Amino acid sequence: MNVYKLLGGMCDSESLQTYTLQACYGNGFEDFLSPTCPSGSTIYVYDVYTYSKRKDRNCPTIADQTNRNITYCCNYVNETEDCGKRYYGTAAPYEHEHYSRCSGRQTCSPGVQASWNSTDDVCDSAIFMERSNYMKMSYNCLPDSGLVSISNTSLTAQSIYLSSEGYPLEMPSCDSTSGSACTVSSSGVSTIRITGFDLQFSERSGECKQRLLITDGSLISDVACDDVNNFARSVLYTSQSTRIELRLDNADTSTGGKFWIHLEDLAEQITIECQHRSPEVSCNETFTIISPGTVTTGTTTSRTTLIPSPTAAGASSSDDVITTRISGTSPTTARYASISSIVTTSNVTTGTQSNLNTTISYSKSQRTNDRQDSGDICTYGYICLVQYSTGIQSNKYSFYLCCKI
Repeated sequence: MNVYKLLGGMCDSESLQTYTLQACYGNGFEDFLSPTCPSGSTIYVYDVYTYSKRKDRNCPTIADQTNRNITYCCNYVNETEDCGKRYYGTAAPYEHEHYSRCSGRQTCSPGVQASWNSTDDVCDSAIFMERSNYMKMSYNCLPDSGLVSISNTSLTAQSIYLSSEGYPLEMPSCDSTSGSACTVSSSGVSTIRITGFDLQFSERSGECKQRLLITDGSLISDVACDDVNNFARSVLYTSQSTRIELRLDNADTSTGGKFWIHLEDLAEQITIECQHRSPEVSCNETFTIISPGTVTTGTTTSRTTLIPSPTAAGASSSDDVITTRISGTSPTTARYASISSIVTTSNVTTGTQSNLNTTISYSKSQRTNDRQDSGDICTYGYICLVQYSTGIQSNKYSFYLCCKI
């Protein structure tokens, strides 16, 4: 197993260290990913990728004690030598195992064994092995001083990591958790950003049983079952005011579901105060999920996703559209013909983008006086925060651009 670390963490204002582990898919004691954090910090696994090497490099599909070549065959080099995709795990009860077994803990031993994926759906099988031969895990070590539970807490900091009661265990049933609420306020004039780390809300017979209701002045939104994120870090909400309220609605009569989110003010400190209150949603009560883009009064903050073109490479740019995010949609192997008609920025390469998962957050309160990274005025009227990752390089980017909603 190989370990290295980089400075900087997406969505974090605190220059978190990003640690990376790599291990062969094989049958040796080295073929485990075992993240660990220094004392006073907690593991958050946010990315796991499986990679295939070029066939002409003769790396073993399954490494053993005599044939493994860890230095090359089980280490990412570049997109010419390596091709892969994000790993989500197998079906329950092992779904998300490579993320959930270690997240929320300080150490994770023996960790999780490296697994494999078929990669011929995203890689050229004439060049790369059809099955991945090694796995790469990226994680952060979050300071324990910023970790709080929604059940009862009070803290002032620039970054706060809020979780359900007992995380990483599933939260208790509705009778002891529904109604837990937090007031979050900024010490300055900046807004508050909410980023999802781990969202696993309980759903029974197709009905969502848990959510976080967000009250932002006269605006109401929520984070619910349609926001389940497979541990992929994503911006969920950016406030319009300097004070918001979060309320846990839990109608599930059984133990189940959990969440872990990041609250931050990019310029100032924020204060969070949580306590249990009389529930607005009781056990077995039905509630309606607030659809992304719903306007309660005035302006709103919404989430959208670039839905992939209906055809693969060679489609026209008009096939690429911005639309309201669909529940459960995560185009992890989407192909885009061109996004040049939507994006004009040096951070995006026009042409075919394989395995591109792009999430856009936008605010209708921002108008034509806003500028995108290139300096152009937003003639469309809205400015968007874009975050995307490429499966081939496992790189993450974020930037602002103009978008037409």
